[in-house]
Amino acid sequence: MQKDKGPIQWRVILFTLFIAIICNELVADPTAAFSYSFPLPCQGEGIQFTNNSSTLSGTIVLIIWDFGDGNSSAVSSPTHIYEESGNFTVKLTIQNSNGDFDMISKTISVNPIPQVNFQLTGTNQCESVSQGFDNLSSVPSNDLTFEWDFGDGNTSTDVGPTHLYENDGTYNVILIASSASTGCESSISKQVIINPEESIDFLGSNACLENSIDFVNESSKEATDVEWLWDFDDGNISTTEDASYSYSSPGAYNVTLQATTDKGCITSASKWVNVFEQPVAAFEVGNGCSDVDANFINESQYSDNFTWYFGDGNISHIENPTHHYDAFGTYDVALVSTNSDGCSDSTVKTLSIYPVPTAGFTVESVCQGSLTSFNNTSQISSGTISYQWDFGDGQGAIQSNPQHTYSSKGTYLVKLKVKSEHGCSSVHEETLTVYEQPAADFLVADVCADSSAEFVSSSIGSGIVYEWSFGDGESSSESNPTHEYGASGTYPVRLKIQNENGCWDVHNDQVIIKPLPNVDFSFSSNCDTITVPFKNLSFISSGGLSYNWSFGDGNTSSELEPYHRYEAHGTYQVKLNAVSDGGCSSQKIREIDIYARPVADFSINVVCDGEPTIFNNASSIEAGSIVRYLWDFGDGSNSIVADPEKQYLNSGDYKVSLSVFSEEECESKIVKTTRVLEIPIANFTVDDVCLGLPITPVNLSSISSGDLQFHWDFGDGTISESISPEHSYTSPGVYTITLSVISSPGCMDQIKKDVRVYAKPVVVAGSDTSASLGFSVQLSATGALNYLWYPVHGLNNSSIPNPLATPDSTTTYFLEGTDQYGCKSLDSLILTVVNDFKLLASNVFTPDGNGQNDTWVVENVESFGSVHVRVYDRYGTLVFQDHAYQNDWYGVSGKDILPDGTYYYLITFSDSSKSYKGAVTILRNK
Repeated sequence: MQKDKGPIQWRVILFTLFIAIICNELVADPTAAFSYSFPLPCQGEGIQFTNNSSTLSGTIVLIIWDFGDGNSSAVSSPTHIYEESGNFTVKLTIQNSNGDFDMISKTISVNPIPQVNFQLTGTNQCESVSQGFDNLSSVPSNDLTFEWDFGDGNTSTDVGPTHLYENDGTYNVILIASSASTGCESSISKQVIINPEESIDFLGSNACLENSIDFVNESSKEATDVEWLWDFDDGNISTTEDASYSYSSPGAYNVTLQATTDKGCITSASKWVNVFEQPVAAFEVGNGCSDVDANFINESQYSDNFTWYFGDGNISHIENPTHHYDAFGTYDVALVSTNSDGCSDSTVKTLSIYPVPTAGFTVESVCQGSLTSFNNTSQISSGTISYQWDFGDGQGAIQSNPQHTYSSKGTYLVKLKVKSEHGCSSVHEETLTVYEQPAADFLVADVCADSSAEFVSSSIGSGIVYEWSFGDGESSSESNPTHEYGASGTYPVRLKIQNENGCWDVHNDQVIIKPLPNVDFSFSSNCDTITVPFKNLSFISSGGLSYNWSFGDGNTSSELEPYHRYEAHGTYQVKLNAVSDGGCSSQKIREIDIYARPVADFSINVVCDGEPTIFNNASSIEAGSIVRYLWDFGDGSNSIVADPEKQYLNSGDYKVSLSVFSEEECESKIVKTTRVLEIPIANFTVDDVCLGLPITPVNLSSISSGDLQFHWDFGDGTISESISPEHSYTSPGVYTITLSVISSPGCMDQIKKDVRVYAKPVVVAGSDTSASLGFSVQLSATGALNYLWYPVHGLNNSSIPNPLATPDSTTTYFLEGTDQYGCKSLDSLILTVVNDFKLLASNVFTPDGNGQNDTWVVENVESFGSVHVRVYDRYGTLVFQDHAYQNDWYGVSGKDILPDGTYYYLITFSDSSKSYKGAVTILRNK
């Protein structure tokens, strides 16, 4: 594959084509043409390109292939391999000996080869497991067919096959993927390892629940590294090779032994074992009293037969027996439980039989609400007693001799239940009479100092006699009396009542005689829409006050000292009503004058930075007149002029306030924001260029916020509205570029800068020349500061103006010249190599081995592969001959060293009739 000959050669070719297009000199001679071998090539295949170009005059001297993938070639009909797939534009550029160019391009489509890959779908690569193959291959056309070779003689054409290997081992799996539409194919090979497995067997027997079972591992145990896993079918496992296990529950269990080899191969075997039930002897019985039979509750499990031993010499075979003990005391009771399998269990419990107490008490009748005393006469032969009283009214007690107050009259059945510390009990009952108890109570409302207090009895009872005491030295025997107090204050009131059974009650309460409030307030006249503070001068001798203000404009307030704003000027009646926390009230009415307040207003014009801001005063007042103005411009300055004008020093937003005052000193203030728009900053940089290259100014204009518009004037009659335009000048010179920048509100800035356009250097490579094959010609270039010749083949230095050129065939040399400004120009010359078979043979050499002049040198002889050299002695005897002589004869004939003397040579060519004859002297310095 031929690589790109370099950027310089391409620039020369493109430049020459560009000049030819500009001058409209493209002609049909020469004609570039080519074909290629594969109509549908595949990625990675060698494509043979055939050069079919022709020329009517001269010969084709330059061939450049561009394969469209970054590679190139100068071979006439190259072979190229595309490493990637896709569409590539292949270009062939030719030049004839007259200097004329032609170019042809064709698009070649290189089809992708399939990307072949696969993997196993599972992780268990064992001999009893079918292996799934996950096909990961792909091709853009998605039309793949597949051939699988599993390495064991079996194949498949499925996309993702499944295969079971009969034996363990290592298998080489090959997958070939082919595209049906393009015929492109590729393959991949991977090794699959199939691992061996264990053969499982074990022994285990049935057992009772209380016994353990021994499991013996009888597996093949072929692998050296095996992990064992016992599953006992009850949620428990073991990892030992052999296992001994006790079950916690009876039943049939399917025991499984699993073996896992070091390669992950898993095999298992299962067997059933039976675990029989174990009888459990259990019963419940409570300690009892001597007057109650003992009940035995059998709670045994898995049992069929029972034997009871009651501890007093008696036994029973009933499942749940009942037994009466003749005396209290302590007894050991035993139960033996057996099942049909002969398994048995027993348990023993201690039972206590306790003595029973005797209950008794005395009590006398009382009035309702009085304290009743109970005399307890209960007893027990041994031990202690606890008491539970039921007083017959839903209440009770646990004291030995309690006291109780009945809330209602009536006849009550009183019960006493006594219980020993062991729960043995007895009950005694007595009837009790409770007489009606009257309940004294009354209602009275607190009143203001100018009102009478009304007392209403709510007492309960029949045949009641009333005694009232009002707390101010006065009394009454009426049921619902009325009384007027002489002064405000709090008075204690007492009511006593009594019925015909001598039962009485007293109720004490108080009545409050509330004071009246003293109401007054003050204020100052003010301007409308200005808040007026009201001073509350009201007071009361005791307690607190609440207030209700009426401001005369339909608005009210309940605050202590409210603030109120009148929306219109005028005279208003203000009323204050004060209410004490006892509900006593008084009020006061006064008039207030409200003056008209001016309305401040103004308008502002928005300006760019540097322009004056004009303020238009639009303030007004409904009544009276505005007598004073005060402006604050938001930058520390102010004015008292009605319609001022202001010049701000900087752009930005300013809060402007205007305060206006009436003759009553009513003030109004308004604040508005004025904006001084920012002026954008125009700026750019631009580099000097060579003629034919565009300038690309870098726009550095800025503004803190908002959008900008740009207007470029390049100084040659051309303009642009782009942000960063590109422009080419048609003539060298100095041009002034003007950039105008306009913000979105219309503020503008402008800047001018010069740019220099340098003329290109006039580079001269020299006239076309010729040289004999093998001989050098010195080239000579002018018109530039730096030089670059190419191709470099045959040149002793490609970066000087006058290199020596020794090409082996006719060559067109291109020259790129660069001046002090970096501007470049191109020129070329043709060096014709003349095959005139020119040689220069030396006439003496000294083959003495000192490294100097040891061989006979024929200058330029290495340029001709078809040269025939013969050397004769003075007698005409041939002493040396060679084809394609390499200047390596050191004066020998065969293995014999020739004596010093003169010899005669004849040099001829198979491709030419030209010949050279002469004499050469051998002279050894020994």
